This record gives sequence, structure tokens and C-alpha cells, in this order.
Amino acid sequence: MIAIRMIIEIIIFIVMMGMSIKIRQNKIKRTRKITLIRIFGTIMFLVIVPYVGAFPVENLFITFKSPEQALAYEVWPMSKIKVDKIIEGEESCLVIEKKEKHGKIRYETEYFKKVPDGYKFPGNHDVKAKNITGTSLIVEYVKGTKDYYLSGVKMTECADDIVDIKDNLGTSFVQTSEKVGHYKDIEAYDQAYYGYMYDITNDYKIYLEGQTYELPFDVDSFSN
Repeated sequence: MIAIRMIIEIIIFIVMMGMSIKIRQNKIKRTRKITLIRIFGTIMFLVIVPYVGAFPVENLFITFKSPEQALAYEVWPMSKIKVDKIIEGEESCLVIEKKEKHGKIRYETEYFKKVPDGYKFPGNHDVKAKNITGTSLIVEYVKGTKDYYLSGVKMTECADDIVDIKDNLGTSFVQTSEKVGHYKDIEAYDQAYYGYMYDITNDYKIYLEGQTYELPFDVDSFSN
């Protein structure tokens, strides 16, 4: 997707430069030419380019049949993908991608929006996140839906450790384990966990390792 975006921005740049050259060639007063060129430059760098970055232009003409297909398009032509888990929401999904390099494993996440015929990319500002103070817990909201996701991470000394995470909605959480380093003879692992919640309210509660956490923010603030 990055390659496609770059091509689009280059095309826009060429078009704007062509218009700038035509202005120079026309019989217009020098001061007016400079003013018009500055206007085109401002439009390009302050309006068009940021808009292309914030709004996935692919959504105008591409609908992906699956999250895997959308993810493969996004990383092309950099590398192949390996989807570890997909957390399905009502109007979106969270894809957990597994990456292996030089014997090391790491995980990355990506959101996609569901449409009647498949999947599309969210905009850069379509996924909002809020942290639960004093924890690694993060609540994310997908704009234009009622889909919320909870994630967090706990560092342990064993790859097989299971994080005790529950909530008052009975959410089913999935977990990944990633080796992050070692200190002397002790190895360190990040145990990350993810869950989906539909249309949560301000009384939402999380039970993590025997501790109860409530939302320190108003759910409606996601929409502001």
C-alpha cells in the first residue's frame, strides 16, 4: 500500500508541476505568476498529500475478499505475510500478523473495516485508542462502528505463561508470546492479549491478575 500511495503522490506532484510550468509560460505578470505557483504549492502540500495519507484511496476502487488479502496488499512488495489470529468484530476485525526473522518472532496488528462485499482499510484517524491509567491496558475504538478492542501486555520469564485476563462481558481473549530479550540467565517474554467487545458502556470492568479496573474515561469521548 505504501508503494501505491507513493505512486499516487508522485502523479499528483507531476500534475501540479505541469500546471506550474504552464503558468510560467503564459503571458501573466510576474507577481501574479509567483502568487499562483505558491497557491498550487500550498494546495499540494497542505491539502492533497495529507488527504491521500489520511484517506485510503484504494477504498474507492478495491474491496478485498478477506483480511489476509487486504494485509498482503498492504505489505506488498516488501514481504510475505503469515496471519496468526483474526479477531472478528461486528463491523471490523483485528488481524494479528506473525513475523519471523533470523529465528526471532514478533507480532504486529492491523485493523480492517467490514463492508457488504468484503473488507476495506480504515483511515489513519479511524482507530482511536485510550489507555487505562497505571496499566498496559489499551481500549481501541473503530470509528463509524460499535466495535471496541482491548489489548495489553505482561512481561514474564516463561514463554508458556498465561495472563489471567477477563471482563464483565465474558469476552474471549487470545494471547501471543514474544521473546524480547534476556538478563543474565533470565529470559524475558511479552505476553500480549487481545479481545473484542461490542458497544461497551461506562460500567465496563476488566479483571487482570486478580485486580479490577474500570474505565477512567467516558466511552462517548471516543466519538469526539
